[in-house]
Amino acid sequence: MNNPAGGSGRPRTTTMFTHTDHAFARFFDTAVVFAFVALSLTLAGATAIVGA
Repeated sequence: MNNPAGGSGRPRTTTMFTHTDHAFARFFDTAVVFAFVALSLTLAGATAIVGA
């Protein structure tokens, strides 16, 4: 994903965590991305069902 906030491919959530918490930050970022994808798929599915 393109990250306008900069950094080496890391989401901007890195600003919330110290480097000692990078494992949790990575898990949190993954969870956020997964939730976003799931929400997008859900909305797309609902739109397809409603439009059918």
